[in-house]
Amino acid sequence: MSDRLTAWAAVLDELERSVADAQRSLAAGGTESYAAWQPPADLGPLPLELADQASELVERQRRTLDEGAPVLAAARGALDYTRRARRAAVPATHRAATSVYLDVTA
Repeated sequence: MSDRLTAWAAVLDELERSVADAQRSLAAGGTESYAAWQPPADLGPLPLELADQASELVERQRRTLDEGAPVLAAARGALDYTRRARRAAVPATHRAATSVYLDVTA
């Protein structure tokens, strides 16, 4: 196996694990955040031998993103609700957009 093929195989394996982790998290109702992936600069082009594996991985990533969309929407809805409830619980006098000062010495 060439060095480039070995390097790409390792990268695809790492991405496979990341997708599997995300799928497990979604199945458990989790909303974990995953960092955007940046390919190493020195990989070179994807070897033809790994094209099918890479295509399948991209499809799994797309499915995982589609499955995660409703979970993300629900989390955003809960956050919005919490913000609205907090605003409703704090009296309007404590929500001034600018600082308010009372000069008691003049």
